[in-house]
Amino acid sequence: MRVEKKDGSEELYDHQSDPGEHHNLAGDPNYAKTIARYRKHLPKTNVVPLSMKKGRIDSFTKKIKRLESTGVPAWLGGKRKTNPEMMQEVKE
Repeated sequence: MRVEKKDGSEELYDHQSDPGEHHNLAGDPNYAKTIARYRKHLPKTNVVPLSMKKGRIDSFTKKIKRLESTGVPAWLGGKRKTNPEMMQEVKE
């Protein structure tokens, strides 16, 4: 698997020998041809997904907004807001 980050850094992992992604192979000269081959298939600019065009938001952003409004559930280590707390925020 190959990953290119926003800062321009790259990551390359061999999932057969390193399923936990502990050894980044991107800097290894032995894999330079592999990375060059992957680069040919990547778009030069980022594309806005169709689901986000015309001001719409994606499903991940919807989940974040829902968590912001209802509170983080206990199973994620948070304390869910109670109804009076949510009502107070609405009044403010």
